[in-house]
Amino acid sequence: PVRGDGNCYYRAVLFAWLERCVAMGNIDGLRHFDAMLRPHRQAPRLSGSPRVVHAILGAWIARRTRCTTEAEVRALLLDVAEEFNKEKSDRALILCLRHLIADYLRRHARDPVAIGASMDKGNVLTYESWAVAIHGAKDIDDYCEQHVYVMNKDAADHVQHVCPRVLRTVVRICMVDRETAR
Repeated sequence: PVRGDGNCYYRAVLFAWLERCVAMGNIDGLRHFDAMLRPHRQAPRLSGSPRVVHAILGAWIARRTRCTTEAEVRALLLDVAEEFNKEKSDRALILCLRHLIADYLRRHARDPVAIGASMDKGNVLTYESWAVAIHGAKDIDDYCEQHVYVMNKDAADHVQHVCPRVLRTVVRICMVDRETAR
């Protein structure tokens, strides 16, 4: 269900994560995602998306807890994929993930960004200093406005670094050179 429309990173990671949670019976992961959205249900920027996502997750959680056979789980996984092909659901899920990533960046703006095995204690980048130095943002709020909240905009480096932390998972990206693959 991944379309190259600028939301593809968000869609691919979120779909894979949701599919894995459902397949493995990780109901707590689904509940945690829903709980992270609770404080943002009235956020005007999200225009009702948390309510849509809450309803979707609630239905999947209820259904997954009733699954007793592998066939029932497979049928639910097909419905998860079908849900992502509905524009309203796709948009709501992506918008909520973007919002949670921005929320994380704001809460951790002055935290050191851990890259590699060790950090040089004298020269540590924070999320905010990275955003200012690399992207020319005024501050982390400006960065989020320019690079995170904007639908149909490709995931910037901060997003790719923070998204797995928001979802409490690991993401591996495989870069494919389409020109030499022909």
